[in-house]
Amino acid sequence: MSHELCIPQSSIKPPDSILGLSRLIEQDPRSEKINAGVGVFRDESGKTYTPQSILLAWEKLEFGKVDYLSPSGKREFLGDEVFLNETVGLALGMQGNNLLNQGRISAIGTVGGTGAIATFADVIKQLSPGSSILIGNPSWPNHFQIAQSRQLEIIKYDQSTENNTFNFEGALEAIKKSPEKTIVLFHAGESHNPSGVNPSADEWKELARGMSGRFAFFDAPYLGLSSNIFQDSMAMKIFLEENVPIAVAVSYAKNCGLYNERPGALIIPASTNTKATEMQRLLNWCARSSYSSPPAHGEKLVTTMLEDLTLKNLWLSDLEKAVVILNKRRKIFAENVPQFDFVAKQHGLFSLLPLNDEAVLRLRRKYAVYIPNGGRINIGGVTSEQMALFAKAIKEVLLQSPKLW
Repeated sequence: MSHELCIPQSSIKPPDSILGLSRLIEQDPRSEKINAGVGVFRDESGKTYTPQSILLAWEKLEFGKVDYLSPSGKREFLGDEVFLNETVGLALGMQGNNLLNQGRISAIGTVGGTGAIATFADVIKQLSPGSSILIGNPSWPNHFQIAQSRQLEIIKYDQSTENNTFNFEGALEAIKKSPEKTIVLFHAGESHNPSGVNPSADEWKELARGMSGRFAFFDAPYLGLSSNIFQDSMAMKIFLEENVPIAVAVSYAKNCGLYNERPGALIIPASTNTKATEMQRLLNWCARSSYSSPPAHGEKLVTTMLEDLTLKNLWLSDLEKAVVILNKRRKIFAENVPQFDFVAKQHGLFSLLPLNDEAVLRLRRKYAVYIPNGGRINIGGVTSEQMALFAKAIKEVLLQSPKLW
């Protein structure tokens, strides 16, 4: 008698549309293949980018304790306290530091940014099962997957216009029409995955003022890789100034090149220190029943860099150079594919091209160019030297069949 777990047809899942590309690329024997799919930032030599500041922090880091990171200190933060304090300061600026001093912050270390988002969804499931979450479409696919797995009711609006700009009117209308207590998900800063477009400072203010009775959840995986840390964290500060309740999921995977170390954090400000303590214990409880304790080595690497002023300033300089590289690649692409010149006006790692699945397949088969279905391209994964070839392949596919886009 078999005791194998049988998966019903309704529960069978396809391979991940983005991570599955890595397997296809591994199997492709062509040497000239280009990976513009998986969201990794590569330097101009094609290697996964790790800032010099992090490499130096790695040299300074001692082996240290190997105990679990557990809730500790007066605030009962789960994770390295310095790491979490520094993360609050990066994401929320002086307002965050003031909230820390007042005991009005709850924070936990998480298994990357994904773990922060999943833990927040677990919190919402505990506090208000079946809540609505408003997400601009398209978005990072895992936003929808995590929400669905926690039985949150997903409401969508169009993230961008036909002119490839942020759909401000549509976003504001969707917020105002959403039920009270709706969770509104935003991508922090000017960057957006996958569209590459996000609100301006003035638009952030208007959106914050339209949030009455709703809760803002910011996904911040690219701080410093759109403009700079200050600009990329501006939206959260604006929402705090407008007294909008917020939570922030932070990842250091891309801006520190620590993808497999998984340093991340979830930050939730509170109106009183009593409420912060109550939320902290709920966060710790949710983490305990999921991953129990955050990955310490990644947190220690980031902490070593952030609490050393010389290394921190070097990191900020590293990020400025990375933004220059990303903008250079965008310019090369736009010059070679004038049909898609909007790419040069966008920010961050990603842009969304209006390519259908047949075009994506043709790029893969004929040109060894890998992007996921839907047309998202990762500017960060294509070196400046490769970019002209990448753009040429897309241009030739468009010429072969204009109906492909």
